[in-house]
Amino acid sequence: MLNILEKEHPKVHQNIVNRMDALGIHKHPITALNLIKVINLFLQYKQSPPPLWQKEVTMRRELVAVMLLYFCPEKVYGLLEENSRNGLVKELKQLTGCAHQLISNDISTVLVWYKTYADFKKQITSILEFINKS
Repeated sequence: MLNILEKEHPKVHQNIVNRMDALGIHKHPITALNLIKVINLFLQYKQSPPPLWQKEVTMRRELVAVMLLYFCPEKVYGLLEENSRNGLVKELKQLTGCAHQLISNDISTVLVWYKTYADFKKQITSILEFINKS
């Protein structure tokens, strides 16, 4: 999404980039290699083998929240209102074996949880810090 803004609306793009920088938000490109790296580091942090994602709801939602913050932070912080996460849903669907609608529902849930529940936000922030340091 930011790439489209950069080409079509450079002033809006720069405004969003400046706001992200001010918040200390860094965005990473959605690539298969980056996704696998984040999942592996997530599992390392959780000290867990790959779970059956469809049944491990809490762990799946934590992963979705981490992925959103890592790949689409502008959406989490409300800097963009457009749906900027279709690529992420598609990739998570393939990597976890979960249905598209399940991942989409989890995204809506974790967006609310991250803004509402301090404990959830603290847990996700801790996992993300671990991933960013690795």
